[in-house]
Amino acid sequence: MARFNRKPNLLVQPLAQLPELLQTKLTETNLNQTLQLSYIDGSKFIDRHNPASNIYRQMTKQGCPKSSDGKPKNMADLQDYWEDLIAESHKRPILIFYENPTPPAPQGFSPTFLNALSRFEGSICLICDPPHPTIPCFSLQDPHLIQSMLTWLQGTMGGQGG
Repeated sequence: MARFNRKPNLLVQPLAQLPELLQTKLTETNLNQTLQLSYIDGSKFIDRHNPASNIYRQMTKQGCPKSSDGKPKNMADLQDYWEDLIAESHKRPILIFYENPTPPAPQGFSPTFLNALSRFEGSICLICDPPHPTIPCFSLQDPHLIQSMLTWLQGTMGGQGG
C-alpha cells in the first residue's frame, strides 16, 4: 500500500474559516462596533454572471435588512439595494467576496460579474488570484491574509474605503 506524504493546504483551512477568523479579529479590535461585514461565498453562485439574488440572500442571512423593493433580480437592482444600505446603516457595510475551497469546487468570478461589481460604491473586496484591476483584492497566497484584510478594514474607517 502506497503512503502519501501530503502537506496540509495551509490556505484551504483559513479560507474555509474566513468569516469566523475575521470576525474574531474584528471583535478583538472593536471594529465590530462600526463595521457590518457580509461574507459572500462565490462558490454558491449558480448564475456566475448575474448572482444578484444569491448575494442578496447571503447578505440577509448575515443580518442585512430585507429590501423594501423586493429581492434584487439583477446587478443593477442589487446596486440600488447596496447604496440604500450604505446611506441608511448605522454600521459601515462591507462586502467580502471569496470562494470556499470545500465542495463545490471554486469556479472563479465571472468577468461580467466583476465588471458590474466594479461600479458599486463603498467598501468591497475580493479574495482571489489574479487580482482585479479596480476592486481591492487579497491574494490567496498571502500568508498574512487575515492581517492584511484587517489593515484594509481599519483603513475603510477614514473614508469611503474600497
